Amino acid sequence: MIALALQTAAAFNLVCTVTFAGTDSRPTPLIIRVDLDARRFCLDQCVQTNPIVSVTDSEIIFQNGVSEASGILIRRVVGGESRRYYASLRSEYPGRVIETSSTGTCAAAPFTGFPSRSF
Repeated sequence: MIALALQTAAAFNLVCTVTFAGTDSRPTPLIIRVDLDARRFCLDQCVQTNPIVSVTDSEIIFQNGVSEASGILIRRVVGGESRRYYASLRSEYPGRVIETSSTGTCAAAPFTGFPSRSF
């Protein structure tokens, strides 16, 4: 359980199975590497780490705002006890808005580390 992982290890992976709303896609694997002491996380291949927004007794909020890199509004959360994953993305373009969301479940796994920093 995530709650147990939070109690016993400050760094762990979350291995999630995620389904995107409004599609007929099959569940997709997602790995979130988490270091609570450093308050950083990364996704899948872990090309870049990002700051964790908030950690509470009931959830980890990984993202909750506009991405500086993409300009996309992102909210990404995992429930500490429920192990439920939720993400929503909103992109605004001239004349249209694109909104997507995904849900899933996660399990705690051993931490596989972050990439080495070059500076």
